[in-house]
Formats: sequence, structure tokens, C-alpha cells
Amino acid sequence: MKRQTSAGHQNLAVSRREFGAGALALATVVCGVFSSHRSWADGPKKGGLFKVACDSSSAKDTLDPAKTISVIDLCRATQIYNRLVDIAPDGTLRPALAESWEGNAAGDEWVVKLRQGVSFHNGKTLTAEDVIYTIRRVLDPETASGARVLIADIDGAALKADDSRTLRIKLTAPNADLPSLLALYQLHVVPEGHTDFAKPVGTGPFSCRSFEPGVAAVFVRNANYWKSELPYLDEIHTIGIQDPTARFNALLAGDVHAITKLDANLVQRASSLTDISVLSTPGPAHATYPMRSDAPPFDSNDVRLALKYAMDREKLLSVAYAGQGVVGYDHPVASFNPYFCPEIPLRPYDPERAKFHLKKAGQEGATFELTTSTIIQNGVEAATIYAEMASKAGINIKVTQAPADGYWSATWMKKPWAMSTWWGRPTIDSTLGVAYASDAKWNEGAWKNAKFDQILKDARAITDFDRRKQLYWEAQRILAEEGPSIIPVFMNWLDATSAKIKGIQSHPMGNLGWFQWDEAWIDS
Repeated sequence: MKRQTSAGHQNLAVSRREFGAGALALATVVCGVFSSHRSWADGPKKGGLFKVACDSSSAKDTLDPAKTISVIDLCRATQIYNRLVDIAPDGTLRPALAESWEGNAAGDEWVVKLRQGVSFHNGKTLTAEDVIYTIRRVLDPETASGARVLIADIDGAALKADDSRTLRIKLTAPNADLPSLLALYQLHVVPEGHTDFAKPVGTGPFSCRSFEPGVAAVFVRNANYWKSELPYLDEIHTIGIQDPTARFNALLAGDVHAITKLDANLVQRASSLTDISVLSTPGPAHATYPMRSDAPPFDSNDVRLALKYAMDREKLLSVAYAGQGVVGYDHPVASFNPYFCPEIPLRPYDPERAKFHLKKAGQEGATFELTTSTIIQNGVEAATIYAEMASKAGINIKVTQAPADGYWSATWMKKPWAMSTWWGRPTIDSTLGVAYASDAKWNEGAWKNAKFDQILKDARAITDFDRRKQLYWEAQRILAEEGPSIIPVFMNWLDATSAKIKGIQSHPMGNLGWFQWDEAWIDS
């Protein structure tokens, strides 16, 4: 295996086997990044308060990185903690707390060298034992981390510190994607033995001064941050405003300096304002319409196919998302991913074929309830438009709007058919496995397919790109034809900031520069 060091990025032979270092870089090249915030005349200025409104917040907000699930959780965790490996805005892997990593020829053992002189907020020096503790927490079923299944190949018992700065990771099966997995946001590093996440301790650019779940959190500058001279900001306040219009109005009024998930229908207006900057970034985020396939009527693949053929994807993208994205193929692999299968045709809008499958399933005249919410980006409008499309195929869809507050805990994975969105994952394996492997914690369609599971297992052990590609193509075919979800659209990340905010670079992995704000500053 190739080695990564702080002196440079991985070479192409490895990076094309890693989604973070391949697909995302390609996304930037092919689709472009529309707003960068990377040009300024006078240079960064230190100081200032940065106020941010995210699109979700509830009483279940957490500062425990292993349990991160919402946008605002990730936003806050990124201020407090660091990962071993980061994904750069150009999609390549770059060293963070790890300054280098190297795998053996088989890909089943890796040595990670930690950066020297890194301290936690409480003054403790970062060591390999802290990383071991962090990984074992995620692997522990009692932690209930959604990333547990994604790093299941790591042998927790065999994790070893060769010395204070050297970590040895043994895998139960070869996995060429291990460096990219170390960029998972659930693997933000915490101190050994730390359990009180109401009082979080990390190595990140800011420490937490106060936190009230469902209300707000306040972060202050870490004067001992390991990146010299950073961060520039003195303070960050984060709040949740679930309604997209209310978030935009808060930005216009100057109550906040930045918002996540700008409504696509507001992009044109926001772009016309001289004091507002819009970030529209292609990426792997996508909308899903998962049907619980473990009970009628969605246990019938004919029902699922009928509902897939009843959607005009290009029209949905144009009308519901103002064209801010690309169409999807009923699997979670974006068209710019090196592992994307070009042989799967775009599913056409075919009311007659939809009627055929519905009749075959014995569900003619049935009404299917689709639950959505304003917490889903453009979800209410998209669901309404889809219902109109389906009606032309004689399919009755009842759209129900659930409260944004608590949607992910009370509605998602609880209702038989409830809309969802995914941010994307740093590897092709995690992209396919996080919601579709039989044992995945977030298997939102309750779907089980032994052949699909075996493909994922076999592909992890293969380092040859072309051989892996053939397996992943087959996995995509299975999902497109038998999977539990309609995946019609890959959505651009849409955010907006005050024009005074500088240093936030559009990032293909998430909102507002993937919340990497150690270089953000205010031009007052």
C-alpha cells in the first residue's frame, strides 16, 4: 500500500480507490464550485463573533461525536474536535491529527503516525491511547454509533500503541479504504476515558463554553490550537432554525452571518443581493424515499418499481430543486464517482409501466402515505410534485407533513414511507453500506439482500480498481432494480453567508465548507 505523509497527498494509484480522493475531486472539476470566498485583498483579520443558523436542532442535539447524526451536531463537533484524516476542498485526503499512514501489502494492517505537540483543551497531550479509546467507543455496541458497521473490519482488541505517537491498526479483513474511513466524522478524537459530553474536550480550533440541546451552543477560540495562528475568529454561536424562510430572513436581518440549506427557490433572490454570498456546491448528498421492505405493501418489489417509474426525475430536479443538482438512478452513487456504473439507464417516467407493476402487485387503487417535513431540503415541495406525477399512473400518494422538530427520532425509520436525505460518505463501501447493508444501523428501508452484502464484503479486500469497479457496478444494479429507495436527485449544497464572512471555501462533502472554520474571518 502507498504511504501518505504531511508533505503531500496520495498518488493516483491509491486515490482512485478512495472516494474522498477521487470522486470528490472529480466533482469539483466536472461540476464546478460556484462561490469560493477565497479571494480578498487585505488578508485575514483576527477577532469577531460568527453567528450561524443550521437547519436542524432538537432536544436530542449532542456533542458526542460518535453519535453525530444531524447537521448541527456535525457543525458543532467540527469546532471542538479533529479527525485523524481530513478531506480537503479539492476532494483529496490530507493529514490532520495523523501526519502519516501506511498499509502493508495485503491491506489488513496499517500504521498511523500522530502529529507531535497536539494538546486537548484541558492541556492533555494527544497520544495513540486517545485514538484507541475513540475507535473502541465507536466499535462498542453500547455506544450505538452509526459508524460502527462502517469500521467493523477494525479489530478493536488488536489496536496497539507502538509508542505514544504510533498507532497500529489490524483489520479482520483487508480494506483498501481504511485511510478514508479515518475521515468519518464519528471518529473525531476524544481523550482517553472521557464520557461527559455535556462538557466536551477536543483538540479542535474552538472549545465549548455553553451548550443547551435544542437551543444554542457557544464556542470560544482555542489559544493553543495546533495550527499556528489559527483560528482567526474569537467566538462562534450556533442555533437551529428549522424553517428555511425564517433562516433566510434571519440572515437578511443580520441576526446571523450564515445559514445552511438555502432553499433552492431563494437562490436567485439571494444571488441578486450585494451583501449576501451564495455557495452552491456539487456533492454526493442525495434525497431518498425509502420504503420499509419488511412489511406490506413495500415488501413487494413490484410496488417499489411502480413508485420508481411514477417519477419524472428531470422535472422534479427542475421544479422542486431549481435545477441545483443532478438526477439520480435509485442508488446512492453519484455520477461523478469513479465507481459509478454508466450502464444503468436513467429510469424513465413511465406511467404505463408503473400501472403494470402496481397491477402485478395487486395494489391497484391503493393509497400510499408518504411522510415528509420541512427538515428535508425542499422535501415538502418535492413530495407534492411527485404525488401529482404519480396520479397520472393511477397511483394515489397521500403526502403527510411531519413536524421538523424530532423528525429524525420520531418519524424517520418509524413510518413505512418517509423521506430522507444523506450527506454522502468518504468511501464507496460506506456510501453503499451505510443504509443498505443488512446489518446497517441506518438501514432505513429495512432491506436485506445476501448477494448485496457479499459483494460489499468481497470488494473491501480487493485493491485493484477495475476488479472492485465490477463488483460495485453489480451492487448498483441490484439497488436500482430491487432496492428499497427511490433516489431521484443529487442535490447541490446550498448555503448563504453575509458578504463580510471570508475564508469559507465550498466543500463537496457538506454545508458551509463542511464546517471547517478555523480559517474563517470577518471583514468588518
